[in-house]
Amino acid sequence: MSAAVPEDTLPRLFLEGPAGAGKTARCIERVRRLVEGGTPASSILLLTPHRSYARPYEQAFDRTTWQALGKATIGGLARRYVSLFWPLVQQRQKYPFPTATEPTFLTYEAAQYIMARLVAPLVEQGFFAELKLTRHRLYSQLLDNLNKAAANRIPLDELGRYLEAARISEGTGGGIDEVIRTLTTYRTYCAEQNLVDFSLYLELLWDLMADEPGVSDHLFGTYLHLVYDNAEEDIPLAHDVVRRWLGDRRLESAVIAYDLDAGFRRFLAANPHSAYELGTECPQRERLDEVPRVPAPLREFGHVLINAIAHGPVTAPRPSEPGEPHFRAFSDRLHHQMVERVAAQVVELAAGGSEARDIAVISPFVSDTLYYGLSNRLDEAGIDYYLHRPSRSLRDEPVTRVLLTLANLSHPQWGLARPHPEAVAHMLDLCLEPADLVRAGLLASGAYRVLDEGSGLEPFEKLPAVLRDRVTYRVGETYERLRGWVAAYLELEELPIDHFLSRLFGELLSQPGFGFHRDVQAGVQVGNLVESARSFRRSIPHAVEAEGGAVGRGYVEMVQEGVISAFYRAGWADPGEAVLIAPAHTFLLRGRSCAHQLWLDVGSTAWHRRIHQPLTNPYVLSRDWNANEVWSASWEARFETERLTGMVNGLIRRCTGTVHLFASELSAHGQEQRGELLAALGQALRQLPVGATS
Repeated sequence: MSAAVPEDTLPRLFLEGPAGAGKTARCIERVRRLVEGGTPASSILLLTPHRSYARPYEQAFDRTTWQALGKATIGGLARRYVSLFWPLVQQRQKYPFPTATEPTFLTYEAAQYIMARLVAPLVEQGFFAELKLTRHRLYSQLLDNLNKAAANRIPLDELGRYLEAARISEGTGGGIDEVIRTLTTYRTYCAEQNLVDFSLYLELLWDLMADEPGVSDHLFGTYLHLVYDNAEEDIPLAHDVVRRWLGDRRLESAVIAYDLDAGFRRFLAANPHSAYELGTECPQRERLDEVPRVPAPLREFGHVLINAIAHGPVTAPRPSEPGEPHFRAFSDRLHHQMVERVAAQVVELAAGGSEARDIAVISPFVSDTLYYGLSNRLDEAGIDYYLHRPSRSLRDEPVTRVLLTLANLSHPQWGLARPHPEAVAHMLDLCLEPADLVRAGLLASGAYRVLDEGSGLEPFEKLPAVLRDRVTYRVGETYERLRGWVAAYLELEELPIDHFLSRLFGELLSQPGFGFHRDVQAGVQVGNLVESARSFRRSIPHAVEAEGGAVGRGYVEMVQEGVISAFYRAGWADPGEAVLIAPAHTFLLRGRSCAHQLWLDVGSTAWHRRIHQPLTNPYVLSRDWNANEVWSASWEARFETERLTGMVNGLIRRCTGTVHLFASELSAHGQEQRGELLAALGQALRQLPVGATS
């Protein structure tokens, strides 16, 4: 390890260390010293792999400095420079972009919409006939191939070789040829329509930097100081850009922070090995030692557990310290019993003086059943909590389903299939106070006419008296407010979809008497939906809209198909004094520590197994992959072990108190739980004293 030297003598510093060692604090101090020394904040670029990693910097500086500071991800940088140098892109003639027109940059959701329009006719021709995937997962995995190829600088004409190594042809019907033909059709269509998605603007950025000196001159001349945090979570293309930047004489200083034992975004093409190689470009390297914030018994537990996962040697445990145990294990027969125990444990911790922000409930994934079981108990106890599921489909949120149902009823001109009566009953149940599912069902059966013109909602006064009495006039009054709002909207000119959703929630559903009044979580979800709809509308060009009809209809169709949510900045904000409920990966990417971690479903295989991806493979579509290798079960097992050990190590490094582990013999679906983490835990507990088991 290199000895520490004064900051002023470190024009290019590679800073490495484990989580919590102080790397980000050092980077913040570097920026502060530069600004206080007279360096304009606008000449400093903070580069991060994801916008959420910039939160500590935003909190550290005053608003003036933060606003002036350069901030970017590689995707944002690519989009900015492709837009700025668009005439040079058109002159290159690599793609058939129309001349004299500005590009339209596609959001991920809009890219799926375009892909859906192109894939649907191909599916009708028999493409992907043997593939057992929902449509939205088909679209997303096709786009993932393009994104990972661009992230690793794999040319499209070489992508088939990687997919062959990944054995993509097995179980996909026509195999790799269908994948490549579909991707080529998509890329050609986008170029003809002047559409640029994430994969394409990454590719174009590198082409511009490689062949057009003016592009690099502009970038390297604008920012004279570089701070690159969490480099291990970024893609190889970003590392290539930074490597070129480090060799430029105009760069006055740079600090690259590398988190050891991280790389949690590998499924998104992050490459820790590529990031670590940046250290060879820096004349000064420094390794920070681990801050002893994790209790020694917990570190020992983590060491034994990771060895058990990796089937390594099990060492004799050191004597435990007296006092409160730092790891506790619990087991129940049924899944709902486990959920009740977890909720009771949270209540007990809160009653014992633990602050809500120091408690995190972590699961391989957070199902609705698990969430509602926890939320009901926490509501009863008066404990604030915050759910963060960034990869959850928009359609899975109850408030989204309500808004989409009402959007359909308010736009009969779209020609969409009318909502099923059960969907209308569900909407009324959530919208109207004090309705319940029984009265909402009665109201829907009497007041909703699927085949009627307009909204199909009949006035309450036209219902039979017996039905009105059972529904109650109080519910009927609120229903009339809703029906009246929709009827009035039908008389107006159609609004853009994001304007419609915003007005519907603000003018109606959030008002007193409706189910989402004072529902902060619903407000956040609607904000995400409106942001998504606005981005979608702005990224769909008029030419595509003219071909396929209303953008609003297209957006509603895509959300109903289960399009994955895009990144929403509000979702990554610090929830304050609230218990965090999140999937394990999401917790790790938030970059926070807490005193109490409650790991749920320890027996689930989801802790180590990746989701089913028959059309792509993040490990093969990587710069680390040996071109002579072929994907096999042994490779799958190797990466499953690597994934699980990395996750466990990351979680324990972010716990300053106690890890509480919970398992159930049967899953929520009644299946026996026999995951690798549970097996390793059993072996570890035989080696270490356990403070509490049940």
